[in-house]
Amino acid sequence: MQSYALTFIVWAFPGFWLQRRFVFSAHPDWASVIRYVVAQGVSFLIGGLLLSFLVEVVRLIPEISYVMTYFLLSVILFAVSRFWVFKNRHLESVDGSSPVR
Repeated sequence: MQSYALTFIVWAFPGFWLQRRFVFSAHPDWASVIRYVVAQGVSFLIGGLLLSFLVEVVRLIPEISYVMTYFLLSVILFAVSRFWVFKNRHLESVDGSSPVR
C-alpha cells in the first residue's frame, strides 16, 4: 500500500499539467483543476480498496493486484478526464486557430 500511495503522490500532481497540455490540449481553469483533484481522490480511494481486496480477500500476489488495479484505473481515469475533467478543452495554437483533432 505504501508504494501505491507514493506513486499517487508522485504522479497525480504533474499529471494534471501533462494531461492538460499534451493529451487533451485544454485551457487551464480552476474548474478543471477542482474536477481533476476530485477524480484523482476518488480514484485513489477506489484503487486502495480494490488493491486491498485483491491482496487480502482474493489472495493475489501484490504485484499482480497492483498491475490489475493500475490498468483498470488508468482506463477509467482517461475516460473521466476526457469527458468530465477537461470537458471544455479548446486550446488554440500559436497562430490563433484551433488544433486539428
